[in-house]
Amino acid sequence: MRRQDRLLNFPLIHPLLVSLYPVLSLWLANADQLELYSIGRSLVFSAGAAVIACTAGMLLFRNARKAALFSSLLLILFFSYGHVFTLIDEKTIGGFMFGRHRYLVPLWLALFAAGTIAIARNRSKLDRITRIFNLTSLILVGLVLAQAVLLLGPRMLQSAPEKTAVAGAETQQDGGTKRDVYYIILDAYSREDVLAEEHQIDISPFIEQLTDLGFIVDPCAQTNYNWTATSLTSSLNMNYLDALGIPINANEAQINYWDFTSRISYSAVRHKFEAMGYQTAAFKTVYPWLEVADPTYYFDVEQTSSSYDRQESINFQYFFLRTTAMRLLLEAQEKSPERFESLPPQILRFVNPKASLLSSRHFKQYEQNLYAFESLSKLPEYPGPKFVYAHLFSTHQPYVFNVDGSMRWPPLENMQAYNDQILYTNQRMIEILKTIIEKSEIPPVIVVQGDHGYLYDTNRVKILNAFYLPDGGAEKLYPGMTPVNTFRLIFNHYFGENYPLLEDITYYSPREKPYQFEVLPPSCPTGEE
Repeated sequence: MRRQDRLLNFPLIHPLLVSLYPVLSLWLANADQLELYSIGRSLVFSAGAAVIACTAGMLLFRNARKAALFSSLLLILFFSYGHVFTLIDEKTIGGFMFGRHRYLVPLWLALFAAGTIAIARNRSKLDRITRIFNLTSLILVGLVLAQAVLLLGPRMLQSAPEKTAVAGAETQQDGGTKRDVYYIILDAYSREDVLAEEHQIDISPFIEQLTDLGFIVDPCAQTNYNWTATSLTSSLNMNYLDALGIPINANEAQINYWDFTSRISYSAVRHKFEAMGYQTAAFKTVYPWLEVADPTYYFDVEQTSSSYDRQESINFQYFFLRTTAMRLLLEAQEKSPERFESLPPQILRFVNPKASLLSSRHFKQYEQNLYAFESLSKLPEYPGPKFVYAHLFSTHQPYVFNVDGSMRWPPLENMQAYNDQILYTNQRMIEILKTIIEKSEIPPVIVVQGDHGYLYDTNRVKILNAFYLPDGGAEKLYPGMTPVNTFRLIFNHYFGENYPLLEDITYYSPREKPYQFEVLPPSCPTGEE
């Protein structure tokens, strides 16, 4: 008991725990989308903030208990600012918009000043309030850690799931010609007519170049689902979510990505190819639920980087800092990056395109996109046969390319930036596809497909869908064939299988209710096929 009393009476415990709790709770809330190592950088930042706050408190009060209370007050206000601002952003009362930084900052400064004055004027020993702060912070951090162990531990420690089998066909490990198969996903790539009507961007030259290379581009293409996890789980397992046993709750406001992780990492398509002696090639995606586990070839420009400097860590720290008072600085730089160019070199290194927290995540994405393009074009040189699953983010935010391929600075995340990335990606893809076709000893199978479109309305289901199916495979295509049938057709024609083609159904769900599915009609009139 005495040891517990000494622990609860030690004044510097609660400032440290107060600084760590925001990082741990944010990680727990998003753990299905984050690697655990990605929080290390933010934990170091938060612990450093606690040390600075405690040092300032000791210099100001010369009393450990008062310094600790001052530190916790400062840290609570600092780490809560972004959360509170998110809740009130642009909110109004009686026509008065109070959700502005100009109103919240003075309030936070007033709370800080009032708290500091109260601590300074206090004449008691503060033993009781120190114990209350220590106990409260211990409980909060303990609850987060307990939830992590009880809810997430079994998922994070589980072994690879059993390989997924697909009903309706016999497994023929040695059937068919061992040609390479490329499944190239251009994330958020909308269909040609949508880009023309909604974006005023003409990609007909790109479509013509694909056609000249021998591709069939479906003008009626629609995806089966309009979110990445649902779309790719369906296409990579050649079936619909209900048939795959994915839990569906129409009232859920967010996708539970753990329900999709194993279906993407160890998909039926991958299992089928590996059973036929294929090697798997995959590319870094920065989302753990999209990663292909243990492929033969893995392309990650940061493969030798420390976890502290990896893109995932910087991405998490950026979004974490937006929940703090650092949001003021980040938003100021986002709105007017040129203002920071005149800062002293000691400060400028934190805000230039390659080093700042704001833009280094953009630079790292830029590097990874370029590396993915280069690596994809070299894959014909790797020994095969290969199943290449290339999920590329060159048409997905953050938008890091200008039309000429240079890095976009300052970064933008709007339709124009998306359009520029489309145009640059088109240019690179034609070069890459030419190289793959020319350097492949046996004509490869290539599918270039969007997982969904750019917009957040029903046009999101309309995607780019292009097929290079040599030796008669193209004859089996029909307008409006959805991704659920992509590999059923490929396995049937090239590997002697007999998968029945499923009915082509497109399910649309809104952003706020991703499992609330609505069936959309096909783009092509019935009977056109």
